[in-house]
Amino acid sequence: MGQSTEQLVAQYFSSFNHADWDGMLALMSKDVIHDLNESNRQVGLEAFTAQLNANKQSFLEVISDIETDVPNPSRAIAAYTISGQYLATAPGMPTARGQRYRVAGKSIFDIRDGKITRIISEFDEASRRKQLEADS
Repeated sequence: MGQSTEQLVAQYFSSFNHADWDGMLALMSKDVIHDLNESNRQVGLEAFTAQLNANKQSFLEVISDIETDVPNPSRAIAAYTISGQYLATAPGMPTARGQRYRVAGKSIFDIRDGKITRIISEFDEASRRKQLEADS
């Protein structure tokens, strides 16, 4: 028997926090959909991986204070804190100087056949930008 929805989501965050990108990607369906902050959609593992690679070049992040709710086996909702360091200047962002930031985030996961099929991720981008600009 496969892991429960709660275990799957816990493994996703553990893989993220340990920079185990292959392990994280293995938890997703090949046609995974990732909606990020209502403005940026990636469809498929290849697109998700491209976004992940771009993000990890500029940001070193750890997810903590994770609170997960599983209303049914095909859905999980998680609220958390993102603590990060801005390593390299990202397009459209302030100049990176190693600034640190801490913001609230949340994700909704859809699960099918033991794989993550959709992730809706939101975090306080305005607060992150303000923290990065304050340290610039």
